[in-house]
Amino acid sequence: MAIALAVLCVVPLIETIVVFPQLSDTVVIGFNAAQETAREGSRWYLALLPLLSLALGAASLLSGFNRAGGNGESAAVAALTFRRYVRNGLVTVVIFNFANIYLLSMALTGQILPF
Repeated sequence: MAIALAVLCVVPLIETIVVFPQLSDTVVIGFNAAQETAREGSRWYLALLPLLSLALGAASLLSGFNRAGGNGESAAVAALTFRRYVRNGLVTVVIFNFANIYLLSMALTGQILPF
């Protein structure tokens, strides 16, 4: 699970690096209820989510390593603690992956995606 977390926290950064040259300097970053452009911003705003994903994924791994077995616990309790931290990190990073795909597609098309 730790390897999956490490890979998934880097994927949004790779997606953004691939798509970034195709974006204009100003991208749509918000819509109102009538699906009209409500807010535009620099394309650099789109780099924040991948960086946050990377930071939170790394923090989950490091916290798991630090907490597991740091209190003189048994190996079973340490393994459970590590898995809990990694699992929480996986959930967070998967949500950020979907959000990053949505934001990048919205920035590329300039339209909100219907779900």
